[in-house]
Amino acid sequence: MKRFFDKTVLLTKFYNFWIIYGSPANFSYWWNFGSMALICLIIQIATGIFLAMHYKSDLNLAFASVDYICKSVQYGWLIRYLHSNGASVFFLVVYLHMIRSLLFGSFNYPRQLLWGSGVIIFVLMIVTAFFWLCFTLRSNELLSSNCYY
Repeated sequence: MKRFFDKTVLLTKFYNFWIIYGSPANFSYWWNFGSMALICLIIQIATGIFLAMHYKSDLNLAFASVDYICKSVQYGWLIRYLHSNGASVFFLVVYLHMIRSLLFGSFNYPRQLLWGSGVIIFVLMIVTAFFWLCFTLRSNELLSSNCYY
């Protein structure tokens, strides 16, 4: 099998990184939360872009555009609820990822910069979420009864 991967540089790099690369001895399900947070972020970005394509931010058209997304766009209601509930799941996964990092001592010596960048990303995420929280709560109160069939 190794002879097959040695024929090209790209396959050799793939083989060395994904197959030969060592893993820590305390490898467990706790290590999945970082990649789960990335998947949640990708889902948030993708659904947010989709919703932004159909949303109109004009004061007189905003309610009608959300109504249009929920009722007329194919699977628009699903995309909207994936986006709104995905934010809560994203925060839960990020908190679990932070708990894992604290339990396993990921802030210790060779990873201080990585830990610091993670803390900065977390603070930016919290500031962004709570900056828009007032708008989100008000719009959900107005629009929540409008998407059920």
